[in-house]
Order: sequence, then C-alpha cells, then structure tokens
Amino acid sequence: MADEEAQVLRESKKWAWADRVAHSNWKVRSSAYDDIRAACTAVYEETDPCLTEFVADSNAAAQDKALDALNTFLFKANEQLVSKYVDKVVANIVGKALNGRTGTVQRATEALLCYIELEQSSAVVDGLLAGLKNKVPKIVVASIDVLVQAISLFGVKVIIPQPVIKATPAVADSKDGKAREKAKELVVELSRWVGPEVIRSALFKDMRDAMKEEIDRGMQEVAALGRPKPERFTRKEQARQAALRAQQEASGAPADAGGAAADSGGAAAAAVEEVQAEVDPYEFAEPRDVLKDLKKEWWENLEAKKWSDRKSSLTQLKELDVDYGDVNRELRKVITKDSNVACVAEAIACTGAMAQGLRAAFSATAKNLVEVLLEKYKEKNAAVGKAVSEALAAMHKHCWGLLDVAENLTAALGHSNPKVKEETLVWLTSEIGAEAKPALNKLAPLLLAPAAKCAEEATPSLREAALRFMVTFATKFGNFVVLDKFTTKMDDGRKKRLEEMRAEAAGPAAGGPGAGARPSAAAAALAASRSKPGTAATAKVPLAAAAGTGKVAAGTSAVGAKKGAAGKEPGNGYICSGSSTLAAQAAAMRLTGAQ
Repeated sequence: MADEEAQVLRESKKWAWADRVAHSNWKVRSSAYDDIRAACTAVYEETDPCLTEFVADSNAAAQDKALDALNTFLFKANEQLVSKYVDKVVANIVGKALNGRTGTVQRATEALLCYIELEQSSAVVDGLLAGLKNKVPKIVVASIDVLVQAISLFGVKVIIPQPVIKATPAVADSKDGKAREKAKELVVELSRWVGPEVIRSALFKDMRDAMKEEIDRGMQEVAALGRPKPERFTRKEQARQAALRAQQEASGAPADAGGAAADSGGAAAAAVEEVQAEVDPYEFAEPRDVLKDLKKEWWENLEAKKWSDRKSSLTQLKELDVDYGDVNRELRKVITKDSNVACVAEAIACTGAMAQGLRAAFSATAKNLVEVLLEKYKEKNAAVGKAVSEALAAMHKHCWGLLDVAENLTAALGHSNPKVKEETLVWLTSEIGAEAKPALNKLAPLLLAPAAKCAEEATPSLREAALRFMVTFATKFGNFVVLDKFTTKMDDGRKKRLEEMRAEAAGPAAGGPGAGARPSAAAAALAASRSKPGTAATAKVPLAAAAGTGKVAAGTSAVGAKKGAAGKEPGNGYICSGSSTLAAQAAAMRLTGAQ
C-alpha cells in the first residue's frame, strides 16, 4: 500500500497543477502545495537568479524566451514585488538585451515600459542613462530610443525630464551618427512636453549650429500637433481611471451619442485626461550668487536726482533680484513716493520678479504690497497699470491666494476712484480661474457683494467689468445660483446683460488641441524638417533666451499655476542669470533666502 502511494506521489509530479490540487489523495494535494510554495519562493526570492540573470542569457533564442517570461511575470506582478529586483534586471536588460536582435530589443523595450507602468520609472531612467555611456554604439542608440518611447507614452509627469535633459548633450555630440540622430529625436520629443524654450536655454548653448537648426524645425513641426497627452498609464493611474468609470456607471450616467462614455468613461475620462501641468522652467534654472553684484553704486543710484539713474538701478535689481528687508523698503518707497512713472513701473516690476524668484519665501512681503499695488491702479499711465497687473499675477501664482488678501481686494472694489475698481475687477476676472472650489465658497460673499455694487455705478466700463467678473466667478464656481443673492436689486437692463454674458459663457467650448502624436512624432518632425533645408527656424521667441544665458520658457504666464516653494538652499540668496524682462524672471530666477 505504501509502495503504491509512493508511486502515485511520484507520478503526480508530472500532472498539471489543476489535477494535483483536485486529487482525492490528500498527500498528492499536499505535495502540490509544497511544490507551488517552492516555485513561488524561487521566483520571489531576491537572491534567486531567476529574475535577475536569465534576461542576460548568452543564447539569443533562450534570451528571447527569458524576456517573454519576464514580461508575463511583470503583467501579473505588483509594485512592491518588482521594486526588489528592478535595478539588477534593468542593468542586465540594458547591458545585454538591448545589444541583441531586433526582436530581442523589442521584447526588452516592452519589459522596461512594463517596469515604468509598475511605478519604477526612476530605476528605468537611471539604467537607460547608464546605457548612454556604454561603449557599444548599438546599446546607446537603443537606450535613447527607449527613452523617446517612454516619454512619448507616459509623459513627463511619470518620466522626470531633468536628468534626461542633463544627459542629452553628451549623446548629441557623439561620434556615432546613429546616436546623434536619435539624440535629435529625443530632444524634439522632450520639447513637446517641456516646451521649446526650455530646450533652447538648456541645450542650445553648446550645440552645433546645424543641429540647432534641424532641431528647431523639428520642434516647430511637433508644436503644430498640439499639446501631447499620455497614451499609457501606470498601474495606480489605471486603477484610478477604473474607479472613476465604475463611479460613473454606478451613478447611471448614460453614454453620449458618440459613445464617449463607453469608450473613455465619459465624464470620468474627462477627469482622467488631466491637462499636463505646465512645466516650470524654474526647475531647470542653475543658481548663482548675486549678493556680490549689488555694489555701493547701486544704493547711491537709487537716490540719484536723475530719474534715468534711478530707473537703471531698478532695472539691475530686476535682473538680479535679492530678498532683503532693505531692498523691499526701498522698492516700497519708490512705488509710493517717486514722481517719475517709469521708475514706479520698474519698481513694481521688481516686486513681481522677486515673487517669481523667491516664491513662498516672498509671501509675507507680497501680502503687504497688495494694498500699495492696488492703489497704483489709479495712475493714468498704462505702463504702471500693466506692471501692477503682472506683479499681482506673479504674487498670486507663487505667494498667496485671493482669500489671503481678500480684505485688500474688497477695499479696492470700494475705492473712491472708479479706475481702481475697474482695473481690480479686470484683474480678478483673469485670476479667479486659478482658485480652488473651497476658496470660492469663502470668496463669494467677500467679492460678489462689492462687485454687484460696482455693477450699479454710472461708469459704463466699470459696470461691464463688474458683470463680467460675476459671470466668470459663477462659471468657475460651477453654479450661477451663487449670483442670485447679489442680483436681487439689479434693474432689468443689467439683469438682461448678465444673462447675455451667462449665455456667452455657457456656449460651446472651443475645440482643444489635437491628441498627442504617436511615439514617432519627433522622428517624423525631424524627417519633415530635413526635407525643408531652406527653411530657417522662424518661430518668435517671446522671452530673451536666444543668447543662451537664461532659463526661459515661451509663453510663461503669471496666471494659474500652483504656487512654488522657495529654493533648496535657504539663506544663500541665490538666483540664476536670465533676461531683464519680468516674464523672463519667472523662468530665469532661482532665488533662495529668508526674508
């Protein structure tokens, strides 16, 4: 009997798992469980070569099978498990598999993308950047190609672009022609996500003119495709999207006629397809010490009798910028007491530059300047008004929220000068979109009540600005009922105008930019650019980055981005070199220092 049982146990080792675990003999089932445990231990054991070494098999056919097995494993694995082995596996894939046959490289690429999907983008990027230094040209080219695909599929929210940008100049100057061509493709792909001005300021300085022109044309080609969107998502993001779709289905929301709900989850998909956050060129800026740049002459010129000397000193500050109490006090004095409007406008621009460079560290000073700046809206000079709007926008973006300065805003809306009220309303209309819904709930009574009073004023442009702000506020709020409490005393004419503006705001939205291009977009753009050898890069550069000295982003706006934090080395007063314009300061400055 014992011999028969032993024979059955030996034979059962050859059976399928399903047959073994369903066998009537408990010893057969027990043996199956032991073997399953042993197999799982071998796969999940960190020291086992099963995962880390088999992708480096010396036989090409066996290596392909190993990569197939790895991809199957990654499809089922979770983040916690793969994080234990990712560094060793990626190193072997980059060092061995990317040097293989075409099919092998494709399998290896998919494995690396699977690791990114499993939240291991940092390890994968590190491994690929190491591949850029490999002595084998084929590995360098393949590593660049995987980076291009990863950025194109996942976007810069998953693939952090800074280390890639820093590693790009070396391969762009490679002796291998294929590596240089792939490097161009990588640069163009990066420009789709971080903007061409970041690329120009970070990479063009030491690049050959011929390569600059070709990349410039390629960047213009991909810019025409519209803003890119990720085409592949991490597992966490996939789970979030699935939860949103399930929530929508549970709420019983029907699919639209075009099948949008069935295809992309309807409203849930709209929430999932978040607009990629604007890449802040501030993150790419190199810090430099500017304390030594404020010489004795600077302080003397600030008190000079000639307005041009005073303005020159202020312009220098705007280009350098520091965060010290003495400078802030001098700026405030110029803004409030200087009789020359050019000096006043320049001093106001300096405060905006400080807000963009210091960010959270400038918060307290920025709040104290709001009252002074709003008061300057009474000036008839257009340059002063523009400087005030830009400086306030920079502070709102980086230093405070509207709720923090609501008292000053309410006071400005009740100012005796109609121009102050009108300009404040116009500025609020442009900025209210950056506020979160919780803040709007508290801002409604504080801003809508005085705005409704402004709508009753005799000045037509002031009335129009007030109504426009109210409609914009309600649109952002998501419900026009919020206006009911403040419009009960309005006459029929104003209510009619309010309804007209409301209808305009509720009209069909303009179509957004086209979907992101396929992974080959950068390559296609470069190919197209090569077919136009006589076409020079003619795109206008709004900010003065052409000299390659500043970290500048095209279209840098002072409106509607998340507030940044102060620099990383507190107390050193560091900034980076850049353009003299206020807009360029947002990109160029990287100030740190306590007030």
